[in-house]
Amino acid sequence: NVDFYSGLIYKAMGFPTDMFPVLFAIPRVAGWLAHWKESLESKDSKIWRPRQVYVGPSVRSYIPLELREEAKDFDFTKFTDSNSKKFSKRSLVAEFDNKKPVSKL
Repeated sequence: NVDFYSGLIYKAMGFPTDMFPVLFAIPRVAGWLAHWKESLESKDSKIWRPRQVYVGPSVRSYIPLELREEAKDFDFTKFTDSNSKKFSKRSLVAEFDNKKPVSKL
């Protein structure tokens, strides 16, 4: 994903199309890293969202697969049931007109 004029210039300079995102990103890396460093140093302006902060167990030791206990009371069917994907969020907001999805938004 490169802005329009950069793509034209890269093409005119003879760069392969696969290199466009790399050429777009390289000059911006210093800025991205500077923003990241500032966000780490500034304790007052953090915008971490709840899903971004890990609250699970801390580091645990590795247990080889053959020594692990089997999960007994876990319902694995919700991960393997083909009906679980039938009503995705995308299909709930779309209408199908002649087998072509039409957005309700």
